[in-house]
Amino acid sequence: MKSKNAKKLPVLIPRVPVTCCENDGTCLDERIYGGDNEKIADKKALLTAIDQSLKYLQTRGAEVAYKKYKIPEITRERVEKSLRRFRELLLSTNSPQELHKAIKFVRREHFFSP
Repeated sequence: MKSKNAKKLPVLIPRVPVTCCENDGTCLDERIYGGDNEKIADKKALLTAIDQSLKYLQTRGAEVAYKKYKIPEITRERVEKSLRRFRELLLSTNSPQELHKAIKFVRREHFFSP
């Protein structure tokens, strides 16, 4: 939920909406959920990787690295918020189609905005 005083972050890279997945299932990642041709889903491994990234972001090394980052709009806090939100989406979806739909919906949130 945004606060009334929330600062709108600038657009990092202007882009046109991605429409390649509109009627094309080949761009959906079946491996995350263990699709028809996959025996083991990668969702658990992806969640573990996100957790490791979140853990790293809490370190002094991450703090120093992001202070030196050449693009000032990409902050440690913004990256952490995006990872946490993506993790929520993974946990709340059960198929590549659901994930794609959820990502399209959240693009309106300030850290995914075009």
